[in-house]
Amino acid sequence: MNKNSIDKLFFEKNGYIQLSNIIKKDQVFNRLSEEIISETNKFYSENLNQIKRLGGYLTGNLELLPDNKLSQVWNILCDENFQNIFENITGKKISNFDVKYSGNIVLPNKGNQHFHTDGILKQNKLILNIAIHEIDSSNAPTEIVPGTHNKEIKYWKFYLSEIFKKKLIVKMKKGDVVIRNHSIWHRGTKNKSNKLRILL
Repeated sequence: MNKNSIDKLFFEKNGYIQLSNIIKKDQVFNRLSEEIISETNKFYSENLNQIKRLGGYLTGNLELLPDNKLSQVWNILCDENFQNIFENITGKKISNFDVKYSGNIVLPNKGNQHFHTDGILKQNKLILNIAIHEIDSSNAPTEIVPGTHNKEIKYWKFYLSEIFKKKLIVKMKKGDVVIRNHSIWHRGTKNKSNKLRILL
């Protein structure tokens, strides 16, 4: 069995797959990553009083609004090779999707969302997470529960079920990509660092 078949079976069974070092550390990707990080930090520090009024501030999770740099990172990712990898793993073509560019910010000393999914089971929706800096156990890695992407689970039953015990932390290096089904149960964890955790 070749790697493509193994990756496809893993994704179908678990509802996610992590691809290491998919975006090479080229000059354009590094520049865009640093600019997104710098501009997000600048906006956060200059607008903290307004940000504190947002509902997401209490949990420490805010949406990173799309701009031209996010679409440029996407264009770097979507070279012919990644599109082939995506199709081999998911059985779907990227061109069949409407793509939304955004991101997630976890504020310093905030986090630990409630477990949730990103939509109803029957939606044709996939999430791609792109790391523009290292994400380890100290700065709010995503926690997921493999195999929960194709099951209807009531919220209270999820927490009481054996499957809840299978949750795992997804650490990422810069340039890593995670493909995950929108309906997999997951949450953002606590950001123990003094810096914003930014994930595209």
